[in-house]
Amino acid sequence: MAIRCPHCNKLFEKRDGFLRTLPENRYYWGVVLKLISEHTGNSTDALHRFFKEEFLYEDIHIKTKDEVVLKSKIPQSSATITTLKFEEYLENIRQWASEFLGVVIPLPNEEKNG
Repeated sequence: MAIRCPHCNKLFEKRDGFLRTLPENRYYWGVVLKLISEHTGNSTDALHRFFKEEFLYEDIHIKTKDEVVLKSKIPQSSATITTLKFEEYLENIRQWASEFLGVVIPLPNEEKNG
């Protein structure tokens, strides 16, 4: 079964497990990224790219003909990961925001205090 990304219109094959839901997507963009954006002054799009590179990537190693190993992080699409992997991604961002910014991001359906 294939699904289409609502942002880029790219077609993805659904993998085992459930893909993130629209409410999860709204929470990510409307709460998580918005709170960090308000605190840092960065756009939500820039923060989305930053966090994908920070927490949602695949390590790639390429050995050259001279036996030199080139290493890189390749960001993954957040639109194609399962809900479980997406929640792990969100938890990493919430912990990062708390530790580095002092920003407490409420869990879904949780009211923000203060």
